[in-house]
Amino acid sequence: MVSAQEFIDLMMSHAEFERADEPEANLLGLIDRATGGRVFVRAEEIDILRGTALHLN
Repeated sequence: MVSAQEFIDLMMSHAEFERADEPEANLLGLIDRATGGRVFVRAEEIDILRGTALHLN
């Protein structure tokens, strides 16, 4: 498990990640194509972070 910000940073990085969500567990996931390593974040954490970003203006 990683923080919402770390998940977004990984998605935006130059590393080769592929989505590997677990919808039944309400988790968003990434799998590193080079190593097979997986990271997850709770979907609610992304929603909270996105909501916070929308209210910055």
